[in-house]
Amino acid sequence: MTITEGIAPTPRYRYREEPPSVIEVPLAELLARLPRNFLADRDPGKASVSLPCGELFAGSIPRLPAERLRELAPDHVVLPEGEDPSAPVPLDAGWLALRYRTVTVREEVAPVPAVAPAEPLPKTGTPSAEKPAEKPVEKVDDDLPATQAPAPEPVPSLNVLPARAEGSAREEISE
Repeated sequence: MTITEGIAPTPRYRYREEPPSVIEVPLAELLARLPRNFLADRDPGKASVSLPCGELFAGSIPRLPAERLRELAPDHVVLPEGEDPSAPVPLDAGWLALRYRTVTVREEVAPVPAVAPAEPLPKTGTPSAEKPAEKPVEKVDDDLPATQAPAPEPVPSLNVLPARAEGSAREEISE
């Protein structure tokens, strides 16, 4: 019996970061960044508002339509007369970046199925361990296709150096 028998395996988790669906910002800070003609004269207090990231970051600069800002903070944002409600109101990217927080997601990894232990190798000398006798392969050059030539004979090794001859040129130069 092993130590781990009877013990349930502990779950394994994989963590990843995902973009948030909303950015939570203090209402007072949001109102300070809007044009004066969109503001109602009310004190925001310590309230906060959730800006939808999908709409906010849909373009090259962060912005929300004026109508959407009024929906998010109805008591504090007004639409000026003659203003297009779908006109985008740009927001400061640096200020939003300070509030941007990724969301850590944890998911459980499926457990790896236990591998069955390998069967023990048979002992030598038993009939199952003996290999069947292989038939000797005869080399017949007639079986080769017409385009295939037989393999060349091996070349003797060139690594063996011949014995030095007496009176070689090298000896004559060094003397």
